[in-house]
Amino acid sequence: MTNWVSDTSDYYGKLLKEHGPTPASVDTRAESQQLRFGILAAAICDAQTILDVGCGYGAFLGFLIQNDQIEGAAGYTGIDVSREMIEAARAKSIWPSYQDRYKVRNLLEEPYDRQFEAVVASGIFQLFHDGDYANDMIEAMWRATGRVLAFNMLSVHAKEKTPGEAYFEPGTVLARCQRLTPYCALDHTYKENDFTVVMERRP
Repeated sequence: MTNWVSDTSDYYGKLLKEHGPTPASVDTRAESQQLRFGILAAAICDAQTILDVGCGYGAFLGFLIQNDQIEGAAGYTGIDVSREMIEAARAKSIWPSYQDRYKVRNLLEEPYDRQFEAVVASGIFQLFHDGDYANDMIEAMWRATGRVLAFNMLSVHAKEKTPGEAYFEPGTVLARCQRLTPYCALDHTYKENDFTVVMERRP
C-alpha cells in the first residue's frame, strides 16, 4: 500500500509540475473530464454532503459550483494522497472559505464511516493494478457514504489501451459491488473505454 501511495503521488506530482492544475495533470483531457463529471454529478444530484476521493486539484468541486449543484463549502470534502495536488487545490480555490475543505488523506488508512450523503471518485483507479486493492478502496468508499457512491474506471473493452494504465472488466466490478448492495447500476454508454458504477443504500 505504501508503495502505491508513493508511486501515485510521484506520478501525478510530475504531471502537475509539467501541466499545472489542468486536466492534463490528472492524465485526462478536458472534454473527457467534463463528461465523467456530468455522469457523477447526476448520480448525486441532491446530496448536501459530498466526499470527493482522489480530488486532485479540485476540478470536480469547480464543476459542481459552475452547475449550481452545491451550496456552501461545508458540504464538500476533497481528499487525495498527493500533497502537491492538495496544495494546488487550495491555491486554486474559488473562495478562501473552500481552502480547508481539501485534505491529504489515504481513505484506507484513515477511513470514514457514513459521514457523507454521497461519495464520488473519478479517475482514481487507473493505476490500481492490484484488483484486491481496488476492491478494498470500493469497500472503504462504500462505508463512508450514507446514501450513494459513484465512481468510474477504465474498461477492458477499450479498443485502444494506454500502457501502464489499469483496465477493469465491468461485469466483474458490478458483481463485486452487488455483494455490498443490490442497488447498483452500471453505465457503459458514454465512452467506449470508460464506465461508471453507482451504488445506493436504500431502506
